[in-house]
Amino acid sequence: MSAALAVWPERCNYEEQRVHPRVTIEIPGRYMLASGEEFPCKTVDVSPWGISLRVTKSGRPGDRVLVYLRDLGRIEGRIVRRYPDRLAIEIVASPFRRERIAERLDWLLHHGSGQTAERRSSSREDMEGSQTILRTDDGDEFTAELLELSLSGARIKVAARPPVGARVMLGQQHAIVERYADDSLALSFS
Repeated sequence: MSAALAVWPERCNYEEQRVHPRVTIEIPGRYMLASGEEFPCKTVDVSPWGISLRVTKSGRPGDRVLVYLRDLGRIEGRIVRRYPDRLAIEIVASPFRRERIAERLDWLLHHGSGQTAERRSSSREDMEGSQTILRTDDGDEFTAELLELSLSGARIKVAARPPVGARVMLGQQHAIVERYADDSLALSFS
């Protein structure tokens, strides 16, 4: 079990009776029922194993549901309980995806749900001073200074200026050029 999942019960700030405790956090999103109908929703509480949603229309227990949450992305699950204005959903996910949900929830609990300018899908670590190699599609190689690094991307300082949308290699990782800011280049890993 990973570090984020191992400490998950400690993140919950109340006495919880569930096997997998949830944290109270409001995140807006949309959900799609098995019928294909899509509606707006907000989370009531969340864990890497389950979600309670405030909804406008309920599905049936056992039905598959897709949830798209602003700060967590796409989550698959099945309805385990329903109420007139709420659904309880068991998340169906790989251990890796549960880890990502736990990490993102931890970040949201410390930085606020949508209340900050930070919109990255994962937090970045300061790497200033580290060196790496940027390779372009045409085979050119450039020494780059690694400024920030996360699971989903990086920010680097490099002399090369590949166009936005170009596919490159950062070290051994495939990446796409997302944007330029001042003297740095933002990449998302593909």
